[in-house]
Amino acid sequence: MSNKIQDENLNEKPNQEPKMALDDAARVKVLSPSRLVFKRFIRNKLAIFGTCVLVILFLFCFVGPIFYPYSQDETFYGYKYQNSKYAVGQIREEFINYWNPEIDQDTKKSLSFVERNVNSTIKTMLESENEADKSSYNIASDDGSYYTLVKLTDDAYALKDSTYVVIADFSGNAIVGGKATFREGFEDLGEEFAAAAAAGIKSGSFEFNGKKYDIVKDKKGSKLDYDIYCDIGEGREAKYYFVSTVNAPTFYKTADFDTYNKDSEFKYVAYSKVFTGATEFTYKNEAFGVRNDEGTVIITKGGSDFAFLSPFVASSYDTKTALNIEFVLEFEQTVMKMIENASGVGAETPFTAIAPVIIEDKVQKDENGNVVMDNVSFKVIREQNDFTVWSDQAKYLIRIYEDPSSEHILGTDANGMDVLARIMYGGRISLLVGFVVVIIEMFIGVIMGGIAGYFGGMVDNLIMRLVDIFYCIPSMPILIITGALFDSLEMDYKTRLIWMMAILGFLGWAGVARMVRGQILSLREQEFMVAAEASGLSTSRRIFRHLVPNVMPQLIVQATMGLGSVIITESTLSFLGLGVKHPMATWGNMMNNITQKVEYLQAYAYIWVPIGCLICLAVIAFNFVGDGLRDAFDPKMKR
Repeated sequence: MSNKIQDENLNEKPNQEPKMALDDAARVKVLSPSRLVFKRFIRNKLAIFGTCVLVILFLFCFVGPIFYPYSQDETFYGYKYQNSKYAVGQIREEFINYWNPEIDQDTKKSLSFVERNVNSTIKTMLESENEADKSSYNIASDDGSYYTLVKLTDDAYALKDSTYVVIADFSGNAIVGGKATFREGFEDLGEEFAAAAAAGIKSGSFEFNGKKYDIVKDKKGSKLDYDIYCDIGEGREAKYYFVSTVNAPTFYKTADFDTYNKDSEFKYVAYSKVFTGATEFTYKNEAFGVRNDEGTVIITKGGSDFAFLSPFVASSYDTKTALNIEFVLEFEQTVMKMIENASGVGAETPFTAIAPVIIEDKVQKDENGNVVMDNVSFKVIREQNDFTVWSDQAKYLIRIYEDPSSEHILGTDANGMDVLARIMYGGRISLLVGFVVVIIEMFIGVIMGGIAGYFGGMVDNLIMRLVDIFYCIPSMPILIITGALFDSLEMDYKTRLIWMMAILGFLGWAGVARMVRGQILSLREQEFMVAAEASGLSTSRRIFRHLVPNVMPQLIVQATMGLGSVIITESTLSFLGLGVKHPMATWGNMMNNITQKVEYLQAYAYIWVPIGCLICLAVIAFNFVGDGLRDAFDPKMKR
């Protein structure tokens, strides 16, 4: 019989596997529990998919940062063109006074009232129905003296000595019969003049020999003293005290600006000559010319344009430098066009002008120290009476929310950090939190469940009631309160991470303990445990060397499936701002930064969509692997 079997084995085909006997070592190996579990696991396609996903995630999060050139807290800066205020201008409406340098301080002080009321006096002149008042107007000073404000042009007026002067003091103990005391240089007109003056006191004026006189009570005298005023027409040589104008000089050269802009004496000389029709004047032995160019008065020096006079005033906003003349001219022309077109508040008008190149609020200079000039695009925006110039200036800024590029594959976030790098490092933290929390839960749960299941009785009742208490604890409110406490303590983000993992693990061990207790209750009465007790093994050895290893398959399944829920919890806390804080990256706090505003979700989908996909993949993968392990360890669960 044996020979027959041997002959049959010899006649088998070369490619055919030999038949196995029941006591064959290979058959025993195939039937071993670990091989059976492995074969059942790899037959589950979803479990294999989950495993592959987890392997890729671990490589991405733990190996990827080694080769990726950026770290999670590296902030990127760069030059960006930002629309910034460049200059501001307005059409001057208030008249400014430029004093004659020959006027002493005492005279200026006595004319302070006149100076303060120049704008209101000009308004009165313009609104007067008397044509004579439109060209000249007499103003009384504090001491009763009169001065005349004369119109030079529509944009300029000048204060000079008035021909309307006091020619006599009228005094006496009685109004009738009083005498007029004539000032030096004026003719005594006799008793008839005094009688006419006495008769005109009540009306405040009288006529004598065809000429009109005004009687004004003397402010410095007694109640019966009066001053008699008359327009003498000619007499003292008139001189200007100050020139009042809405125009301001704009100099064509920076050096001239520094020299003459603060020189009020030059401004007075220029205005007093220009507005009286002069075509040339001399200042400090230098000759200047004057010409009118389409309504703009231009002052020349040495045959070249030196400055122009205009009511338009422009100043730089924050460039710390004077505006070049080419820019000011284009700016003024643009503003004038806007006024002609009746552009309202908020109206915008673009223009281009040669201007200094400004980067980081600094004027750029070449190697020779000369200012770099270029054609720059500007836009003027009207703001009530002001006109603001805006331009795109290069500023060294944090590169926030940059679109994906070859340099930054997933762009940058709100803090100018590389999104892909933070996703890698954030995955490390999220996965680390999951594993640490599950290990803490397993450690506490196995000890508490093992003791309760093995000893039973009062110990079991005590531990199970403790488990019931932990089941009743509202975990999410506790975690929210804890996060708020960490915020108030301004806890360091690393310490915060450690405390968060410890609290999550401490709150989650109850389920593990109940599962371990139930398994041990069914295993402790088995024959192998009776044999272990009979052999004299210690209690701890019987629990942790014989009972717990038999519970390990269920522990592995529960731990694997619990990893996903821990990652979700950590992401939720970080999303709510109660978990790990900046600058440490987690998937949750990265999502939190994007969801601050609804419009961010659409504008920066390239940030939150990959993070959301990774969270979903990680949780689904852990669940698939857990389901596969459960089916592999207990094939009956599949039915």
